[in-house]
Amino acid sequence: MRLPHIFIIEGIPGSGKNTLTTTLVELLHKDARPVYHYPEEALGFSYTHWYWPGITKARLSLMESALDFVEEESRRHLGAVFVFNRFHLSLCISLNESSPDAGVQERFSRIIDRLRLLNVLVLLLQLEKWKIA
Repeated sequence: MRLPHIFIIEGIPGSGKNTLTTTLVELLHKDARPVYHYPEEALGFSYTHWYWPGITKARLSLMESALDFVEEESRRHLGAVFVFNRFHLSLCISLNESSPDAGVQERFSRIIDRLRLLNVLVLLLQLEKWKIA
């Protein structure tokens, strides 16, 4: 099985995303390959940005730029690996609720289509019921 060259780690706060990301990046670095790691803030998804005017379009631009970089670096370094601690694949849910702008929704759909063409592994972390209290 070929190693994915993009890992997207998703999950609710406290589910272990940071721990898994740190461990994964450390393991991938042992193979002496280029490893690029991006926290969710790199794509403008900090909770502090939530109410900024125009933030959704800015986030989409950052996501598109990130994929441009992934595609370019993947051509230059065949073994390159990219780890995103949140790519916010669920953004479409909030887009449907908050943005009547069809252009924004179309941009997000194109981002998802681009991801489908890449070798991506999405890890969705969950909490056990006993951990939620």
